[in-house]
Amino acid sequence: MTSPVPPPEEVKQKIVQQLQRVKQAANRDIAKATRIDKHTVDKAITELINDGTLIYVNYGGVTYVALASKAGEEATPPSG
Repeated sequence: MTSPVPPPEEVKQKIVQQLQRVKQAANRDIAKATRIDKHTVDKAITELINDGTLIYVNYGGVTYVALASKAGEEATPPSG
């Protein structure tokens, strides 16, 4: 049995909250941490990128997302 998909604004809020904790993360890691389907997370992240809330960050060919407001802070590759 699958869990119901939360409303889009709730999904976005959970993504932002997760990125406030970890600074940057891969989409799959956000999906795992928030327990929301990766497809739903991917869609919400695209919307958050388009509205300027999130940015893409690349480290050694791996793409992460981060809060745009944190972009000026010292960026370090995620551990793990």
